[in-house]
Parts: sequence; C-alpha cells; structure tokens
Amino acid sequence: MNALVATGLAQAATGSLPQGGTHTFDTTPPEKSIGLLELLRLVGESDVLKPPPFNPNTIIYQRFEYAWANGGTEELQKLCSLYHISDTITNEELDKKIDEIFWVATLLLSATGKNGRKPRLDFFFMHLVTSSILIRPWFSHMTKQEHKAAFLRSYVFFMISLSLARGRPKIDIPLAMSYTPVVRHPNQSNETLSHRQTRLAAYSTTKISIHADVIQGALYHPESHVAKAIRSLAYFAKTLGTTSPGSVPGALRDEDGRQVETLQGIGQLDGTLFIRTAGIVLNTLEWCGHGQKQGTLRARHRISGGNIRDMGLRYSIYFQEILEIWIFLQEIWSLARSGSWDYSALGWDEAWNNED
Repeated sequence: MNALVATGLAQAATGSLPQGGTHTFDTTPPEKSIGLLELLRLVGESDVLKPPPFNPNTIIYQRFEYAWANGGTEELQKLCSLYHISDTITNEELDKKIDEIFWVATLLLSATGKNGRKPRLDFFFMHLVTSSILIRPWFSHMTKQEHKAAFLRSYVFFMISLSLARGRPKIDIPLAMSYTPVVRHPNQSNETLSHRQTRLAAYSTTKISIHADVIQGALYHPESHVAKAIRSLAYFAKTLGTTSPGSVPGALRDEDGRQVETLQGIGQLDGTLFIRTAGIVLNTLEWCGHGQKQGTLRARHRISGGNIRDMGLRYSIYFQEILEIWIFLQEIWSLARSGSWDYSALGWDEAWNNED
C-alpha cells in the first residue's frame, strides 16, 4: 500500500496543473440536495457549460481547459455543491453515493451513442468504469470521513468535467437498454431467458451465468482495458444487478409536487444495464478465448525475446528491434480490423459525420 501511495503522489506531483482545474466546494448543506443523475441533467441544461465549437484536433487536456473556461469552473462548483457530501458523511451514505457513481459511469459509457449507428464506447468514459470500482478499497485505507468526502467531491467534479470535455453527450437510456441482456459469445447458441432470469444471471454462478461467459471472453483479452472494464461491470452487476425498473437512485425528481423522470426513459432502467454494457464492450472490442482467431497482440508475448531465448535461439539486438516493429505494425492492423475505443469526442454532432 505504501508503494502505491508513493507512486500515486509522484504522478500527481510531476504534472502541470491545468488552468481552471483547481476547485473548492461550498460544504454548507443546500436547501435541497440532489442526486447524481439530477446533477447530470442540470449540467446538460446549463448555458454556461455549453461546449465550444467542435475541433477534431483538440487533445483531451485542452478540452478540459475549454470546459473550465469562461465561468465553467465556477458553474461546476455551484452545481456540484448541490450534490451535497458532508464532512461527517456516514459509511452508509458513502456506499449509496458510490453506487450512484457506478450507475452514471456505466451510462456515460453505454448510453452516449446514437440510434441507428454502430455503438461507440468512449475511451475516457471507460476509465470512469475502471476507476470507480477502486473507490471502496481506497476508502478502506482512509480513517477520516472528511478525507473520504473530499475525495468523493473531487471525483464527482472530475466525472462531470469529463462529460463536458467529451462534448456533453446526451444520455440515451432507451439506447443502452436496447442492447441485449442475454450476452453470449459468438460461438455459443442463444438461450431464451426470462427477464428475472436475466437479472439474476448477471451475477449468478449457475449454468446460465452470463458473466462467467463474459469474464472468460475478457480474461485474456489483448487490450487490457477490456478486462478491467469487464471486471468493474461484473462487480457492478453483482452489487446492483437485481435493481428493478424505477428503483435506480435518483431516477425520479420532484417538479411542482409531481414525481417526474430525472432523465428521459429512466423509468425502464434496471440492473441489467451492466450485463448489457458488458456485452456491447465485448461485441465492439471482440471476444477472446472462445475459439476466435489468435490475435497478434497475444502472439507477441509468446514469441518475445524471453521465450525465444528459452528455446536456445541466438539473435542480435538488431533482429529483436525489427521483430518488435513488425509485431507493432501487426497490432495496429489487428486493432483496426477488430474495433476499438472511440476517441472522437462523441458529444459533438460533428464527431458523427464520418461513416461507421
């Protein structure tokens, strides 16, 4: 643990602080606290946080600076403070807020595409899925509640900032729920499951264990982010997979004394979101370990220098460099054919001008 803390501090202390990236929060309880889904809705409606014109050549760090410019940081601070996180927050309240993060992180990954188009999975949103699973383990090493609260405030601020840096994409819940919950690798025959069976199968260890297949399909995947994303989604499904429609935290909000949907279509959202998302991740990035053609990325590890030396072969450093270059080019070609994460900043309509 000490080694992780040391390397984490080293990484945090060696970079430059982006302009506008510093933030403070008003920890005074608001008149009415909101949920994370409601925060996402308010950010989507804010004129101050409207994304700038699309520029395909802008790098992610610049997109963050644009999101924070022209009053963006102050607006984000104001809105994020409505999602109240007290310095005296209880562990039970922390768990509820972490669950909210799981829902929003998964929706940002799987519900930000467009109907009628090939699925796109944003590379940066994927990192919200892979990182949020670590919040609870981190908190187990923190002794002070105010430190946990400060961490959670910063994480939420970054999560919302990232959505702005990707063009503030609309959350399309019907799209995410249109993906099949019956996830099978391409070589397995389909089985018809009831809705209840499907929800239970998201974390079950029985014959119809959906995630057993999904984990197998990602375990040895040559693209390491796939395995990490599936690991998180499997945990989310185990924790929240039996959530029924209408029971997602913050799904409803009060409007003039009436309960209305926080986001359009959220009434149909349930715990199958996580298996649906896992399926679309593997169908987009390709399955591994079920009889598919062996990829060059995996082959690289088997024919790398160490294994060749074990076979008693002698070769020069020059030959090894040529071999590495050749394998690298093969990797690029393999990824180009198999699908990859999306880097287009899909929140901008112009990012969809290219054909699938």
